[in-house]
Amino acid sequence: MNRKKAEQEFHALFDRNCGRWSGIARCYAVPTERDDLLQEMLLQIWRSLPNFKQQAQIDTWAYRVALNTALGWDRKWKRRDEKLPRDRSMTWPHWLNLSRTQQMRSNEFWINSLQR
Repeated sequence: MNRKKAEQEFHALFDRNCGRWSGIARCYAVPTERDDLLQEMLLQIWRSLPNFKQQAQIDTWAYRVALNTALGWDRKWKRRDEKLPRDRSMTWPHWLNLSRTQQMRSNEFWINSLQR
């Protein structure tokens, strides 16, 4: 696939699937990092596009690439969290002691409070 055709295919793919990919980012990243995860998914889809073998529909294939990227992102977070000191109460702000789910709920609570 030449570059121009790849760019056209990518833009069409993005237009059809942006909502799905954003949903994946919402599920696997805290609000402050969703854009970074979405960017990583887009980059991975773009890099993988020449390897698409047309054994499935391209939207299905791109969804799997996006999901696998998000799962890798999630594993990276878990590894990072495991390397943090066990007693973080003295060295880390309280917010960092929360699980990712608690962080997301906390952020959503404050955002919703500010919007009222």
